[in-house]
Amino acid sequence: MSSANMATVNLGATTNMRTEFNLGDALSTKIDFTIANDPHIKGSPFFVDTFSHSMIILKNGVGYNGVETRINLATNNIYFKTSDSTELVASKPYIKKLYLFNTTKSGNIDTVVFSLGYPPVEHNDETTLYQELTSGRAVFLKFTSKKLVEQNSPTATAMDKQYIALTTYYVFAYNNGHPHMEKWNKGKDFLLGFLYDKKEAVQKFINDLNLKCKSPEDATRVFNYYNNL
Repeated sequence: MSSANMATVNLGATTNMRTEFNLGDALSTKIDFTIANDPHIKGSPFFVDTFSHSMIILKNGVGYNGVETRINLATNNIYFKTSDSTELVASKPYIKKLYLFNTTKSGNIDTVVFSLGYPPVEHNDETTLYQELTSGRAVFLKFTSKKLVEQNSPTATAMDKQYIALTTYYVFAYNNGHPHMEKWNKGKDFLLGFLYDKKEAVQKFINDLNLKCKSPEDATRVFNYYNNL
């Protein structure tokens, strides 16, 4: 959901929007978090270094707009600021979705959606944050983690480290009423097997556009088409 105006975000009829973020609703323990400026470390653990104007939707349907948040991809945690600018860690089991709103150079609002609560897969569990690349009956998800590794440079010392991003894609849908989650594999056969209930229509769409389905961009187009059938 990129380059979307905030007013177009569909939160569902049951969402109860509030403007003040109550710590008791989505925080199990108050944890202060600060990052030291270490000259020996390159890069950042965050999705976006600065805080973003955000909207948090809890599992009970309550929503909070105007929250300042940022996501630590090294720890897979959500940090937010209180009214006195204290930085705290949110308790993810209470949260369903997080919308990050950032203004582009052209003045548009770029919206990035993160969600959690998906079935365990590989090393991830129900509290793992994923970026939603599509939404609907079938969801295409991007999982990014950042690791701190030694710098590979002739001038680097043992103290010099850098953050690198590792990305994996997953797919989620309900299969005969049961939640199904698995790692995305490149190619047409995987998508046709996963989206089997609309296989003929999806295959025609892929063939008409001559999609190879080996890139996340192609997979996103197929999922968006499927969700609009």
